[in-house]
Amino acid sequence: MTTKMTPAWDGADIAELLGLDALSSGQFRSRFAEPNENGRVYGGQMLGQTLAAAARTVPAGRPASVMQFVFLSGARPEMAIDYAVTSLQDGKRFSSRQVRGVQAGGKMVCDASVTFATPLAGPVHRAAPPPDCGLDRDPERCPRLTEIDSPGAANIERVLAYTLQAHPAIDFRAPFAEDLSGDDGRAEPRMRFWIRMRRSLPDDGALHAAAFAYLSDYWINFVACIPHVAPTAAKGGKLYVASLNHAIWLHRPFRADDWLLFDCVSPRGGWGRALATARIYDRTGDLVADANQECLLTPRDEDSDSRRRRSPGRREHADHGVNEIAQRVGRVPGLGVIAGFVGGAFQHGEYGSGCPEIEQQPLVARRFRHCRHEALDMAQRSVVGGKAQLGDGVGDEMAARMQQHRQEPRGGFVAFRRIGRQAAQH
Repeated sequence: MTTKMTPAWDGADIAELLGLDALSSGQFRSRFAEPNENGRVYGGQMLGQTLAAAARTVPAGRPASVMQFVFLSGARPEMAIDYAVTSLQDGKRFSSRQVRGVQAGGKMVCDASVTFATPLAGPVHRAAPPPDCGLDRDPERCPRLTEIDSPGAANIERVLAYTLQAHPAIDFRAPFAEDLSGDDGRAEPRMRFWIRMRRSLPDDGALHAAAFAYLSDYWINFVACIPHVAPTAAKGGKLYVASLNHAIWLHRPFRADDWLLFDCVSPRGGWGRALATARIYDRTGDLVADANQECLLTPRDEDSDSRRRRSPGRREHADHGVNEIAQRVGRVPGLGVIAGFVGGAFQHGEYGSGCPEIEQQPLVARRFRHCRHEALDMAQRSVVGGKAQLGDGVGDEMAARMQQHRQEPRGGFVAFRRIGRQAAQH
């Protein structure tokens, strides 16, 4: 398997991310990668690519009906994933495939079973959507993640390292922003949201199914975290969340670029794991799909986090794709110097964004873990030194940036150190 660096996906075209290179019969390779907040490949990418790989091996006219997927280990975004598809069945009505994802060195990252079914005539029944699911709320008028401003939202970022920022490919709306606070006393946590792909997709059923698989991993496991965010924040702690296994049932073909309503609940959590289930409705209230996900939910080990941040693999991942941004920073007068100087105030800390040049490319920004108050305080103290060494103008610019980012929901300047160094070379 190749060890060539896999380019980062720019977030514009989901078909580009889910597109695969055919290596041989039943063998496919990813072309791009999308990292998550933990520095690994976003689970939705693997879900979508797995479904796409399996779909390319089945007879025409058989849409995907179910996928059962196991996340075996975190996939590194700088490495391609090879998907090996094995045919288990090609009957009169059903085709079944096993798909395994492997990275360099033979590291297995995922294993899945996918079934495709020929549409048949038969009796129909469906559950009606609950009256309080949010179906009566126009998604176009519901707030985006970036428009949710509450203490609960701040706790989510601090405790879970989830970023409440816009995703370039996904349109997400919250009909009940209070779902994020988790303070309504429900015995069974609940989260409802509208979601769709931002860009219109071609009339390709296999692409829409794969795109839905991609969407189905976005925020579904948050419902399992809801009752634990505030208590953990009150103790100054953090939680580590990671997908363990995932299943989707597609009851009929539908479009992933039309609004879909996820009504999620978490019936049980404990022993370091939690279960999230979701019913997915279209705008008419038709139940088009179901999804289940089991996730790891455990206190975050700060010592392990620190070692992970300093590991060569972590550092390599942080550098991956930054060069392009460094070139942009280098073209902004004085910004490269400021970035390098402010970043130099740090000896350790979490990766963070905060540079406007980074924020304009959200998928690059997501590679950097955010830190807030500690980073800002250290950077603020560096302003005095900045005036002494680089002149009042530079120091004033640094002070203005400190104030700007202190007021924003995300901050941190560790990324500036890397970008400043590279910007000086351009």
